[in-house]
Amino acid sequence: MKNVLIGLLVMAGVFMTMPVNALEKKSLKQMRAQKKSLIEKVKNKVKKLRFNAQVSGTISAINDSTLTVSSEGKTYTIFISERSKTRRRFWGKADLSEFSVGNKVNVIGKWRNPQQSEIDAILVRNLSIQKRWGVFFGDVKSKSSNSFVISTPKKSDTSVFFDVGAKFVSRNEKPISFSDLKVEDRVRVKGIWDVSLNKLIEVEQVKDFSILN
Repeated sequence: MKNVLIGLLVMAGVFMTMPVNALEKKSLKQMRAQKKSLIEKVKNKVKKLRFNAQVSGTISAINDSTLTVSSEGKTYTIFISERSKTRRRFWGKADLSEFSVGNKVNVIGKWRNPQQSEIDAILVRNLSIQKRWGVFFGDVKSKSSNSFVISTPKKSDTSVFFDVGAKFVSRNEKPISFSDLKVEDRVRVKGIWDVSLNKLIEVEQVKDFSILN
């Protein structure tokens, strides 16, 4: 009889606790959902407070610490500071010196004035500059003091700009100089391609296949 009574008490306890456990689980689930919803609301509010200016357009002027961007008939002045992030098309780090008039950009930041024509930039993404080094083959079409133009099958005429860091080599990878390049020489160029302006910048190497040494 004692064992029977103990068994009945255990069963009663199980039945009594089942609804409570179910309620607790339901309540816990609701609390988690409410917490998640609240976190999302806070994140959205913070995002709006920090990044309340977003503009996509074309660069029409560049100064030491500002960009002028035109978008849908309106002109914006973008202020660049040490806190501003500048990125290339595929999110590689960029320097303002890589930017050119005519590049397409996305800007995120804070409005500086009630007219919403000036922005303190948090992020400026240049859609016209590739992230990675590109490799281009073509024939030298013309030359100037610090640049030359190559004619490529797919990209037509592409301007190549270089500085003192660029290396010029022959087909056998031996050093040559820019003066050794001649019009109609076949070359390979490694650098960053500016999509909108169809030019190569930050050139790393130029290989002249027409020079054997």
